[in-house]
Amino acid sequence: MNAFATGMRKNSSLVAVSSGLLYRMERDKIRAVLAHEVSHIANGDMVTLALIQGVVNTFVIFFSRIVGHTVDRLVFRNERGHGIGFWVTTILAEMWSLSCVKFRLVAASQIIRLNESSIKPVCSI
Repeated sequence: MNAFATGMRKNSSLVAVSSGLLYRMERDKIRAVLAHEVSHIANGDMVTLALIQGVVNTFVIFFSRIVGHTVDRLVFRNERGHGIGFWVTTILAEMWSLSCVKFRLVAASQIIRLNESSIKPVCSI
């Protein structure tokens, strides 16, 4: 069960809710979850999180290259260029970083728009 807010502007933001949350939770609890997500929209938290994710990705890429270089030199004794240790470490770190972003995109496959009076499904799986 999952829900999150997404969007760069308050007027074009969306709240994504998993079907498991909609079918398994009581109506009052669903409203509480939606109110929580709407508060993220009101506070502009998605822009902040997008900026933080960009900084985190930058550090992951930077440090993965340092670790990869170290693994290459110490474990594989590679003295010239980038060897297998560098590439494996770098690719795994970048895959991990991208998987954090991919998780949000997959969860967004079931999006609902919040209207003043009702909750209307936009699309479903």
